[in-house]
Amino acid sequence: MATLWTLLATLHAARLPLADWRRHCADDFTAVQRWLRCCTGEVAATVPCPKSGQRLQVAARGRRYVAFPVEGFEGDAAACDQLSAAEVAVWCLDREALENALGRALDVLPPAGLPPSAHPCVLLGTLGSGASRKPVYLGYAAHEQEALGICVALARENRAPCSLALPVYYPACDEYLKRSGHDYIVLAEAVMLDQAGLKARPCAPPPAAEVLVPVKVLGDYRALCLRDGTRIDLSRRTKCRAFVRHVHQRHLTTGQREFDYDVEREKLNQSQQRIWIQSNDFKFGLFRGIHQHFDLLFTSLDTRLGRYRINF
Repeated sequence: MATLWTLLATLHAARLPLADWRRHCADDFTAVQRWLRCCTGEVAATVPCPKSGQRLQVAARGRRYVAFPVEGFEGDAAACDQLSAAEVAVWCLDREALENALGRALDVLPPAGLPPSAHPCVLLGTLGSGASRKPVYLGYAAHEQEALGICVALARENRAPCSLALPVYYPACDEYLKRSGHDYIVLAEAVMLDQAGLKARPCAPPPAAEVLVPVKVLGDYRALCLRDGTRIDLSRRTKCRAFVRHVHQRHLTTGQREFDYDVEREKLNQSQQRIWIQSNDFKFGLFRGIHQHFDLLFTSLDTRLGRYRINF
């Protein structure tokens, strides 16, 4: 399935005049143009004829340029006189700017001090924190065979779990990455690239639009009572009670419902000395023995990355 992301993967190393970029991108040219960078000092060897599309050779004439058909094909296209420097300038994809914007859209922490890579697989940064932190790579794959080759190379070089972003969904890549313990990000599904820029696609209703579970907090979080009479006893679960209090008060104060377990656990540990939470498993560690109540209070957004949402 061809998408704009597939096209950019195909042309990620191309150096072309704007006329060719416009021809390749068609209706998506306006969206792509903001991510193009002029290759200063470079002049295209050929440009397409605006009428026939035939390649015309470019030559300098003083401060101007002309384009003319290859000898023997003069009847197929007319020469173009008085071309400006901008019309024969060479442009390439500004990969650094595009990759930085893509990292922001995917909420990836950018890598520090790494030069741009010419490899078809480039490190965008890291997702998550603590034990759940993992690198995120972008693969410039123009087709399925190339994408699978990137998957194989990535798995060989990364024994620890990581994420790979590819232009579109390929079943073979999905199966291979799952078998290797890695995550698959489909750019065509995860982000939008249009005239307005690059941003994440909304994948769920805003948290504010969801109905919260009515929970009554008793005795400084020693117990949580639901409307149906369910009572969640935290009186003897000091660490669990402290963390539930922490994230619930965070929600009431900031309005933010989504959180990173490792990040909030570290914040809580640093804020006081009496209780130190070591468990890196939220549901079956901190809620061990009462995990049947966990899904009433929290939604697991991504257990590998330690992302959750409070429901009350």
